[in-house]
Amino acid sequence: MPGQPMAEPDDTALTGKGSSAGTTTISPKAAISDSAIGALALAAIGSALIGIPLIAVLASLIVVVFLLARLWARFALDGVTYACLPLIPNVMEGEDFDLAMIIENNKPLPVPWLQISQFIPRGLDIIESDATIRNPFGGTTIEVVTNLGRYERLTVLHRLRAMRRGHYYLRSAPLAGSDLFGFYDTRRDSDPARSRIVAFPRIVPLPAFILPSARPIGDAVSRRLITEDQNRPATVREYMPGDPMKWIDWKTTARRRRLHVKHFEPSITQHVVILLECRTGSETAAGWSERPWLLDAAASAAASVAYRSTELGYGVGLIANGIPPSHYTQSTIEPGHGPQQLSLILQVLACVQSTMTQPLETMAGRSGGKGLPFGATVVFIAGAYHRATVQFIRELARYGHRLVTIDIGGDLPPASTHLNVRDYRHAFGAPPQADASAAAHA
Repeated sequence: MPGQPMAEPDDTALTGKGSSAGTTTISPKAAISDSAIGALALAAIGSALIGIPLIAVLASLIVVVFLLARLWARFALDGVTYACLPLIPNVMEGEDFDLAMIIENNKPLPVPWLQISQFIPRGLDIIESDATIRNPFGGTTIEVVTNLGRYERLTVLHRLRAMRRGHYYLRSAPLAGSDLFGFYDTRRDSDPARSRIVAFPRIVPLPAFILPSARPIGDAVSRRLITEDQNRPATVREYMPGDPMKWIDWKTTARRRRLHVKHFEPSITQHVVILLECRTGSETAAGWSERPWLLDAAASAAASVAYRSTELGYGVGLIANGIPPSHYTQSTIEPGHGPQQLSLILQVLACVQSTMTQPLETMAGRSGGKGLPFGATVVFIAGAYHRATVQFIRELARYGHRLVTIDIGGDLPPASTHLNVRDYRHAFGAPPQADASAAAHA
């Protein structure tokens, strides 16, 4: 059950065993102060000197208990490691997942009381948990109170839901411990290492979505060898180091007693490049106010097109102009194949923002032939249409690109047959704006 301790499998996220992260602070909770303890110590010594053993023993006992409690509190959090990890690091928008709070005591001294306050950023909702939940401004805090025996390790699970696409970081959490008697509190932050949860945009099935070229293995024989089409065998030649073993022609090899491989004709591989306009402000007299709901719809449309194109066997790429600087993502993804390519595109779409880094046409122009291969189908997705960008998209047809424009709502798309506009407002739920400017039709 979520929120309950469970046996923890092997995990490498807990590092630095026995080390203490951050600065440890100790504060007294007892009614008796440190100065009173000093006075009791003097009273014990004085009572022993003047021959009052009962007072001397009682005062000494109190002093020993408080000194022991203070020493226990001093080492209570030493060797305690904590990590907050999602069991699934990548989820889809609206999907539930389990979050594990892993706590370990790596010393022979038990921890009689331990409190952990883990902040959960806005966009992740707690669905099921037995811990205390607080809702401060900007997010949620999970408070877990437990105890740890010597060399004990436990995991507390919570069920969360990704309500909106994004990259969410779970940073260090404050730890609070205490001694056996509860006289002193000790506090410090957990290890600064952080984990990341990526919520991919919602993917809508598009079974009827067909691109202008419906032959992912290539449209025609090409004199320039871009890829070898295995459906077009041309001849047989002797094996050369590096040739795939699956291309060996065993009949010819057996007849000539030397390895021979099949040789194929080259063809143009079909590529799909998604151009995502992240600016959502309209070119109207009303100003440039951003519409985040429109960008979410655009990101969902781009994710759905990428998924559908991968299903059809196309190589998929992405150019977007709203990517924040990060070592996790990049603004231009060259067309490629395979599930890793789709995952990379979804990672980028999870964090796109309406804050523009560069105009889309500038980024697409700078990407050159790697970002926009010759003959690639360009899928243009935008909720707000800007003159310079639309003009650039129109001119792509002159350079051998097929164009498809996805209408997700927002501003009305330009009235141009060259853009090949397709209405998908019903699929992505972005209502059209009543104040769409006539300039968007230019």
